[in-house]
Amino acid sequence: MWTSLASVDDLANLLMSESLYKNPEAYAALCCGFESGIMRRMPEVEPQPLEKTLTCPAEAHFRMELWYAIQSPSYHHGLSAEWQKERKDNWTAAMQRVYNDRTNNAAAAWERRCDDLNAEDASGDENGDGEYQSGDNNDGGADIGSSAVEDNLDPKFWD
Repeated sequence: MWTSLASVDDLANLLMSESLYKNPEAYAALCCGFESGIMRRMPEVEPQPLEKTLTCPAEAHFRMELWYAIQSPSYHHGLSAEWQKERKDNWTAAMQRVYNDRTNNAAAAWERRCDDLNAEDASGDENGDGEYQSGDNNDGGADIGSSAVEDNLDPKFWD
């Protein structure tokens, strides 16, 4: 088995936890999905910390969408006011969990991912020294995430 996750329920729990960044497979899979451009139909980007790719609210949204989607093979968004309230409540809770996960685990997750990337192929770096560097040349601004709801959220989620 290529992963430490034994079941779909384990993945669901991990997605909505404060410890996704502690799981190297899940962290790398989420990073790769966004870096490839496939998950948002965006241009491909070099490997970088997830917090440089997604804002906290955007990551919470994607984790929540994946969590909902694996709950049911025929998943679709509901239309009722109750459904919208449930989604908003789950998203708000997910933002706090993502924020905590980033605060407590992001640096170690990125360092572990750099080690894994270097072990796989040391020739894929931009600067030619054979290592992916923590704190790459990205300016630190997340590429994905809307500021349309920024005014209604705790400012800590946008840092």
